[in-house]
Amino acid sequence: MANETGADGGFGEVLRRQRRSAGLTQEELAARAGLSARGIADLERGVRHTPRRDTVSLLVGALGGSPADAAALFAAARRPPAPTEQAAHPSANSADQHTTPHNLPFQPTPLLGREEQLSALAALLRRHDVRLVTVTGPGGIGKTRLAIEVTAELLEDYPDGAWFVRLSRLTEPGLVLSTIAQTLGLKESDNLSIAETLQAHVAAKRLLLVLDNFEQVVGAASEMAALLETSPHLRLLVTSRLPLHVRAEREYPLAPLSLPDTHALPPVGELAQYAAVALFLERAQATKPGFELTEANA
Repeated sequence: MANETGADGGFGEVLRRQRRSAGLTQEELAARAGLSARGIADLERGVRHTPRRDTVSLLVGALGGSPADAAALFAAARRPPAPTEQAAHPSANSADQHTTPHNLPFQPTPLLGREEQLSALAALLRRHDVRLVTVTGPGGIGKTRLAIEVTAELLEDYPDGAWFVRLSRLTEPGLVLSTIAQTLGLKESDNLSIAETLQAHVAAKRLLLVLDNFEQVVGAASEMAALLETSPHLRLLVTSRLPLHVRAEREYPLAPLSLPDTHALPPVGELAQYAAVALFLERAQATKPGFELTEANA
């Protein structure tokens, strides 16, 4: 019989018990963890059996349970689903092995300090009246990393695929459509141009295209707007230093990670609560194990 933390149950059962023990609804837990309410529901229903480790870490922090509760949740995330769970959800798969086709780059480290933005961007992309979202901000601020993470969260919303299109090497707007087509594995036919081939392919599909580094080819913005007009279920998530300035666009400006006041630093023990400091610590400890913040180096 499962104990109070649900350590003997599947991940969804453990999560449900701990959430209820904390007195939280799925929506409240999602808001605390920076995840989507649908994602929480899918985990509890067993649609997703084995979430990523960083997702579990977010849930542990949001639940605020005991160390034993946290250990039970991590242990449940590592266990394969029981045969009865697999039979109940024959198409279910792990968070890292979605049935949705995609080419998202693997991210070896968790996303830090962007929980609020992740939740807000996911909610924006789930709105039926939003077809194109452009994450804007200066270079190096984390636009690409956020776009990859939110796409991973939304994979199940796009049964026909979620495709990451690298535009960083392009300088000619006229090459954008062919680059998208190449990413999708399409080839130009004798009867159709590459634009027509792409339009025909995505016209009736429910898919997401992530167009990375669009500022270099912003002249192709009108072609993206035309593609949306002929593809009612298509969504575009764009990262760019500049907005596209087309009618369908919703701009999402990305602010820098939070920093403490360098003229009035808080106690050393509180510095890691700031997202920029937490990211620095994670990177520093990856190259120098045992590195810690002290009064001397803070």
